Amino acid sequence: MDAEVNNAGSCHNSEDEIDASLPATPARRLSNLESLENAQNNQGSFVWSHFDKDENFKYNKRATCTYCSKTYIVCSGGSTTNITKHLKNVHSIQQETQSTGVNVLEMLKAPKWSYNHNEMINNQVKWIVIKQHVFTIAEEPDFINFIHSLHPTAKIPSADTIKSHILNFYRTDKEKVQNILLNISGKFHLQLTAGPVLQSNHFYQ
Repeated sequence: MDAEVNNAGSCHNSEDEIDASLPATPARRLSNLESLENAQNNQGSFVWSHFDKDENFKYNKRATCTYCSKTYIVCSGGSTTNITKHLKNVHSIQQETQSTGVNVLEMLKAPKWSYNHNEMINNQVKWIVIKQHVFTIAEEPDFINFIHSLHPTAKIPSADTIKSHILNFYRTDKEKVQNILLNISGKFHLQLTAGPVLQSNHFYQ
């Protein structure tokens, strides 16, 4: 074989394993997608996207760099430390953390999302109230198109339905506040303001 062979059978980490005479290729890091594909398809080590195994790799443990044709002998235990160092020191290629890839795999294994009409209405009502939108926004064409872009078969509630839900939320929260106030001992002053028109002062004891 014409390519230089580096015997890394001792599995040490000395710089003698690197051919410093070869020009370094431009710096490059593996993308998260590449790292994920390597983890899945290349026997657990990202280096095999950059090294070709010899036809008799099972017996001679030879691997050749696809960038500079430098050949290494991988440790018998399967360690790829020497060729990993070659990629990093000579070609400025190193593996990024696998955390993103793991999250992607976990996401793919997660239960599939399913449309829930009641949940959609409740979230829509909360959004309208918190952002102080008019409840008739539910019937505006642009809003309907937006919802259908997220879920084509979603049933858009009418403005009257949204108004009814807002009132129900109001009554429920009003009862909660009344119960809290009733359980407060002592005397306190409460001022309610509803826009510039309605203001009221109440004393509770």
